[in-house]
Amino acid sequence: MTDPLPVLAAFSRQEADLDAVFRTLVSFDDWLAPAAHVQDRYAIAKFGALAWYGGRAPIPGNELWLFTDPTAVDRAEAAGAALGAVGSPLSGTTLFAALDPGLAAVRVNPFSPPELTWNVPPEGFRMAEVWAAAVSAERALEGDDPRAAFRRLPEVVVYLHPTGKVVTLPAVGGLANPVCVLTAPDCERAFLARVPPAVAATFHRGVTAPRVSCTARGRWRHHRRARLGGLTPPARWVAIRVFAGEPPFPTRFVTARP
Repeated sequence: MTDPLPVLAAFSRQEADLDAVFRTLVSFDDWLAPAAHVQDRYAIAKFGALAWYGGRAPIPGNELWLFTDPTAVDRAEAAGAALGAVGSPLSGTTLFAALDPGLAAVRVNPFSPPELTWNVPPEGFRMAEVWAAAVSAERALEGDDPRAAFRRLPEVVVYLHPTGKVVTLPAVGGLANPVCVLTAPDCERAFLARVPPAVAATFHRGVTAPRVSCTARGRWRHHRRARLGGLTPPARWVAIRVFAGEPPFPTRFVTARP
């Protein structure tokens, strides 16, 4: 789990990109937040810890305030924010997976120095949800049954050759012809950076649910369309190379059998 503060500071210096920020925010599992603002939204019955804070000015009810650490909470209290009970630890995958569409913003570390803050407006909620799904999926792939976890992924990215065949990585990881599957935007960019530009320019991008399989020769039968929602599963097995996790993007090898 990466501390968000160095990444936020790096972004302010133009040394980190938007994907790095969202991955870090979503992956962080020690968030603090005003209990009154998260308890009902996320059906939290009990917090691991609660601390009481004073302040004079009520915080907006249509904003979700999140804090990375007690020092950031102290800054908000010193600025006059009436935080009340602040609960922790809160999981980023939970918080960002289902943001209330009625929120005007998600504010990270309000009243902290600008380089340690972040705001997510409503138009950024979809990106946050995509990242929450990706990080949750990557964590599941680390579990005891990666095959089952892979099949539960809501969607993944694959690339197609101009012929319509899915891009594979022959003889990688001891597998004959593994299909390359990508879980998140930064993993996707990392993969494309390893491909010669002239070759990458010929690829077509597809998004699909992982309920797929391929022949022993590594070719998927599929409907060739912009969004590959229906890769058919008549064959016997599929070998998958999944780019997942934080940089430098370790890979997971999954062999899925019917």
